[in-house]
Amino acid sequence: VPALEGQVRFGLALYTGQEGATCPSTTQVSIALNNYAAIDAVYSAAGPLGDTPTGDSIDAIVPVLTAVMEEGPKVIVLATDGEPDTCEQPNPQNGQAEAIAAAQAAFGQAITTYIIAVGNDVSIQHQQDMANAGTGKSIDGSQGNSPYYPAGNQQALVDVFNEIINGVRSCVLTLNGAVDPAKAGE
Repeated sequence: VPALEGQVRFGLALYTGQEGATCPSTTQVSIALNNYAAIDAVYSAAGPLGDTPTGDSIDAIVPVLTAVMEEGPKVIVLATDGEPDTCEQPNPQNGQAEAIAAAQAAFGQAITTYIIAVGNDVSIQHQQDMANAGTGKSIDGSQGNSPYYPAGNQQALVDVFNEIINGVRSCVLTLNGAVDPAKAGE
């Protein structure tokens, strides 16, 4: 994030579901350029907490992303350490269908979701299903499979995050002048 904060609008949403609290409960940093310090302040102080209502949380974040009017792709990078549950039923972790449906609905609103597993408690099948759903492909793989990203340590997390962000960054050049069509191919 620090290397790209002047070029990419980053935000942060941490989510959980805790008994007796509003579900999903999110802690957010607004989407903006140059907000690494704000993201770091929230992220550095956070730790694993409560349950994992992934589908409910994606649904809660989609309106935040659709409200962003600046040009460029809209992306959710979902880093998770476990199988999803739901607000309605926090245990057992059986929220896979809701998470997949939420990623598909987000894609329907021009928001791509990429999944990073930051632990060994996310099944490979769920990672693949989320990767496909988040990029608009069929869950069964009949349209090919999108990549999912396991990250077993901090360096792997940095590497896959950079791969994702550099793969979706838009490139817009503003020319200060005119292009001579006769010389455009030179």
